Amino acid sequence: MASNIFKCHYCTTKKFTQIYKYWTHLENTHQHLPDFYVCCINENCNKTYSAIPAIRTHYYRKHRAASTSVIDAVNEDENDCEMDSEPEPFSDVGSMSSVTSISRNVLLSEMNKKCALFLLELQERHRLPQSVRKKVAQSVQSLLTYFSVNFAQLIIQTMGQANISISSHPDLQELLNENMISKMISSLESDHEMLKFCKATLGMVEPRQVYLDNANAKYPYQYIPIMDVLNLALSKEGIWESVMRKQAS
Repeated sequence: MASNIFKCHYCTTKKFTQIYKYWTHLENTHQHLPDFYVCCINENCNKTYSAIPAIRTHYYRKHRAASTSVIDAVNEDENDCEMDSEPEPFSDVGSMSSVTSISRNVLLSEMNKKCALFLLELQERHRLPQSVRKKVAQSVQSLLTYFSVNFAQLIIQTMGQANISISSHPDLQELLNENMISKMISSLESDHEMLKFCKATLGMVEPRQVYLDNANAKYPYQYIPIMDVLNLALSKEGIWESVMRKQAS
């Protein structure tokens, strides 16, 4: 189904059968370009945006009904077209055959990533001490936990009013009872866990420290090794292709 194959207009050869992988590719590989843009994939919409979060918000607000059929269709036809060569973001989670389990694990991973980026941006943009970042994380955790618990109770109550027993849907019951917010943010509270997550997930290159007076370990300074940063960036297939394409032109 040609309409359900998402082609990268920067790489030209990259094709995706799942919209979230298409957007993730654009966000990780091309969004840094000064003239970056992305078009809405709905054939009846001509909206364009300069950031992936904006197109996600637009798409699920304006075309949510259509998005459900598209996601269902691309999963049915997943094996009928050339798949991208990027690693699956959930390949280490184990066997997950259903769309529900895939969506859930991808969602949890993305939530964890967005939470880490939010805390880091808050800390760096406003020059907050790490101790303040921890307090902000705790406050956000408290707020979101309060919201999620009460929202879960509202869902259970609404189901009860419709004579639908939550006990007959164990997967939904487990999801509503699971404190995902607490797990997500608590894993980022300590400096050690935040550093570990940034290195493993966000591609962070850790600063190196050297001493001007090495013999007495005095006068330290830190620097970011530029070669490590370049190697990390160029290891992404899309960025390397973009560099080589510009060099050839």
